[in-house]
Amino acid sequence: MGREKVILFVVVIMAILTGASTFISPVVSTFLPHAQEGECDECHDGFEPFEIVLDHSTEVPAGISFEFKVHMVNGGNHEVRNPYAVLDLRASTGLKLEGAVEGEGSDDISGSVSRGGTSSHQYDLPMGTISAVIALSGNSGILGRNDIDLRVTSQDGGSWDSDGTGVTEEVVLSSDELKDHGFEGYTIEVIHSNGLLSVDYTLSIEYVFGAGGGISPLEGSTIGPGDSYTFTWNLNSDQKGENAMVVEVGGSVYYEHSGSQTDSETYRETISADISVGDDYVYSSPDIGVSFTRGMWFVGRVLGFLTATSFIASALLGGIVRPIKPWLDRRIKNRKQWHCTVSYIAIFSAIVHLIVLYTGVYKGTWVGLYLGGGTFLLMALVAATGSFRRFIETTGFAPHWRRVHLYLTIGVIISLLIHILYNGSTFSFLGF
Repeated sequence: MGREKVILFVVVIMAILTGASTFISPVVSTFLPHAQEGECDECHDGFEPFEIVLDHSTEVPAGISFEFKVHMVNGGNHEVRNPYAVLDLRASTGLKLEGAVEGEGSDDISGSVSRGGTSSHQYDLPMGTISAVIALSGNSGILGRNDIDLRVTSQDGGSWDSDGTGVTEEVVLSSDELKDHGFEGYTIEVIHSNGLLSVDYTLSIEYVFGAGGGISPLEGSTIGPGDSYTFTWNLNSDQKGENAMVVEVGGSVYYEHSGSQTDSETYRETISADISVGDDYVYSSPDIGVSFTRGMWFVGRVLGFLTATSFIASALLGGIVRPIKPWLDRRIKNRKQWHCTVSYIAIFSAIVHLIVLYTGVYKGTWVGLYLGGGTFLLMALVAATGSFRRFIETTGFAPHWRRVHLYLTIGVIISLLIHILYNGSTFSFLGF
């Protein structure tokens, strides 16, 4: 029994130190090489938020249907939100998208621009837009002297101007321009160049998207650290020959630094693929794993589940629900001893859970450490009050021991559930 006390004492001290560290982390973080606010460019210099893995046949027989897949693999410790992939088949002559049809859309935006001023609008084209026409028309004003100009800029620096005379202007975005500059984040500016009064205007935006042999966009769901998402298209090979295609993959990467500061940045990457339509079927399955980091992330989640279930099981074995105590006593020999043993398992798995995650996928971050560390500290106090009960009973605190032990246990369960819902990857879909 003495050896068990020594082992438990070491475990409790480790847990207390780990939990206490969460409350001094803002001070400690100033001495660590973590990114601070405004330093994200330096912190993420050369940063690759995700990996694109193509999964397709290199040769297919003419006249068959087959799948073309793109795996977006998140091997880092950041979350990728709003992922998308766009397949461009315009350079292909022998491949078609099954079931794809061409579509059209339009929007009207009304506004007013003051004399000598500029009015701006943010606009996102649908993913997969092949062409777009932005037309501006306004009132001519007194004696027809009004003159307004149109300027369209993309978020990556592309710019298109229409600065003729009068109140009617037009900008056309071609498929090649959209391919280079993307579909989202356009700024449309109406500039008052001449005239005595403000000008009321209307922007008419018409666009064409999708096509049987053109562009096909797909939207994905949030990709957690160490996870991946697969985009799948069904293609049809209708004539023999070599075919080239282009895939654009992108998404917004969210990351958290010390002090719970969060930032996001949009990334997009383009990759090309070649498929030959011939007589044979040639396919080789790619490796989409993220090896050690992904494995540690999975092990960390399993250990977190083991910690939660072990602690709740220990609480039940300890009699936290009084009506079932007689039932447990009849079916489990040495119930109190099992209560202690399962508690040791919970403490040990919590320590390993912390080590595995913060030496792997969450290395260099504070994600989950506040709630998780606080829960760990409460668990350590529960273990201490349970293991040193005899010592406590020799003090004046003895009459309150059971009540304090019970309340601490309830506190751990509540904190544990909050940690699981708020930080756990399994329940990220709830949006906490």
